[in-house]
Amino acid sequence: MKNKMLIIQLNRIGDTIQTYQAAKQLVAENPGIELHLVTRKNFGQPLEFLLKDVFTRIFYLDRKELFSDRTYDKAFVNINDFVEEINSNNYNGCVNLSFCKTSSYLNSLVETRVKLGTRYNLQAELAIQDQWSQLVYASVMNGNLTPFNLVDLFKRILGAKNSDTLLVNNGVENSEHIMVHPFASDVKKRWGGSKWVEVIYQLLKSNKDLKVTVVGGKNEFEESKRIFNAPILANMTDRLFNWVGKKSIEETYNQLKVSKLFIGHDSMVSHLASVAGTKSLILSLGSVRPNETTSYGFNKFVLTPASGCFPCVLSSKCEHLKCHNDISHQVVTQIANQFINKDEFSMDELYENVASFHMDNVNFYMSQIDNELGQRLVPLIARNDKVEDVFIRFYEVLWNLLLYNKETNRPFPELNKNVAAELSRYMDGLSNLYELSNFATQYCNDILNEAESKSPSTKKIKELSERLIEVDNLCLISRKPFPHLSPMIDYFYVHKGNIEGENIVDVAQHSLIIYHQAANGYAVMYELMQQSINRFLPINKECEAND
Repeated sequence: MKNKMLIIQLNRIGDTIQTYQAAKQLVAENPGIELHLVTRKNFGQPLEFLLKDVFTRIFYLDRKELFSDRTYDKAFVNINDFVEEINSNNYNGCVNLSFCKTSSYLNSLVETRVKLGTRYNLQAELAIQDQWSQLVYASVMNGNLTPFNLVDLFKRILGAKNSDTLLVNNGVENSEHIMVHPFASDVKKRWGGSKWVEVIYQLLKSNKDLKVTVVGGKNEFEESKRIFNAPILANMTDRLFNWVGKKSIEETYNQLKVSKLFIGHDSMVSHLASVAGTKSLILSLGSVRPNETTSYGFNKFVLTPASGCFPCVLSSKCEHLKCHNDISHQVVTQIANQFINKDEFSMDELYENVASFHMDNVNFYMSQIDNELGQRLVPLIARNDKVEDVFIRFYEVLWNLLLYNKETNRPFPELNKNVAAELSRYMDGLSNLYELSNFATQYCNDILNEAESKSPSTKKIKELSERLIEVDNLCLISRKPFPHLSPMIDYFYVHKGNIEGENIVDVAQHSLIIYHQAANGYAVMYELMQQSINRFLPINKECEAND
């Protein structure tokens, strides 16, 4: 009898593709497993041509059908029937990878003992059993310091390895086709249409046999007309094809498989290009977090603005869109031309052909796949002027060590004076958190000793428990002066909040382990900062002496 696992993914199409990639690896490593999927109908059905290769059965959640009668009684019957159909499969486990309220409630209704991801317990409290899901809930959903790609996070929640054996490279080096997707779901993530016109024009002008296919959804058709009606492209329509709103996702995927290059924003099509194995040049703008959301695989190249405000918060308003101006069409065109015409990419050639004031405004990365640790973005052009980027590298080391028991072999970051000073300030915050965690371990020990004594004092145990609450509150307060420590503080808080135990002894024992782990985590982060600063100081002193 095969083991059956249900995966819940109710987020958008891009997340569904990333779930497919992680699930594909899980099935490859565990041939005896049978995977089923719950997904929204409007997101899952267009991807069925891919999903059916991994998932034996797909349940489509359609809100319109569930609430078609618009009465409570009928909706309740429809939902109950939907859940009963799921539970008739007798699953060995259920994994919620979407972390939204709907998926959490559904996860709680699935009749299986093992439930990963968010769910609601019998007390209607949000519960998260596994540590990787706790990290996603505490850190990934609330900040921009995530060092891991979502596919890798999904793999680790599912229990799959970060193997590169299933990644595809389509190898169509002789193709005359490229695909362009100049749209995104949010205006802050989307480059201006005039820049895309210039890129398309320059590429067609420089490459006489090149054919460009532009793709997008039906709601983007009107915007596509502004691109295709640009006077500068009037004499090139025989090599320029508008598929926006006209072709299915499967047709787009098949075209990607025979395309030499994909150029576009961080979007669903970029993830589709990843599955197709197409070399990709991705423009990450606005609130996009490249380390987390860039498409997964080989030959992914990412351009980001060097603006200090990037990435921004999705909900924040921005009138100037400085990050859009940072990436010039000259940079995009020259990179794309090399991909089209050269077997190997040359940074020297890029600097020769693009003015320095354009190059100074961008960061440029290439994807690299580690067989054990997964995908990371290797900087081809990157500056050391943002403390956030340094923290992302630190968190990669920390989380791999604490949650994955893997050592990460990465060079120490190169700092500048401002970043070094900021790290020094953060070391004070880490010292305080380390001391608080040690106090908490002592309180846990005191509770255990008191509980195991011949005549335990309820009053003393209560006082010690209140001190633990004070420690937790002081740690949470530390987030304000030291915001970049929030991922650690929030993770350990969520981790402790999901302790299961039948009595005070069980809870204290589990809490002791978590506070000890927290102290170790703060110590590791402190040492990373100290070592980075120590490497910076001799260089800084040498520069001052030369001055």
